[in-house]
Amino acid sequence: MIMTDQNAENDDEVQCHYEVLGVSLDADNETIKKAHRKMALRFHPDKNLGNPDEAQDKFRRVQEAYECLSDAFERKWHVIFDILFKIVYLPYKAYVI
Repeated sequence: MIMTDQNAENDDEVQCHYEVLGVSLDADNETIKKAHRKMALRFHPDKNLGNPDEAQDKFRRVQEAYECLSDAFERKWHVIFDILFKIVYLPYKAYVI
């Protein structure tokens, strides 16, 4: 659900899979599939020779988002976890920082 890149050194960005694909939470499977194809073509490393590292990272995020949202079980879990994340973690993070 919530994406964090544990392999990158300076990547503290938390981004929802729906945000990565640019679709709404109530998007159907066909909309998610179309958004994935569009984003995968946009960020494919072979099409972004000027900045291949950034393109590869974005392409990987798009692939991870689609893998999660294309599976019905994972998609439901993602929505539930997203709600819990917004209720529990975000207020805590705002308080601590």
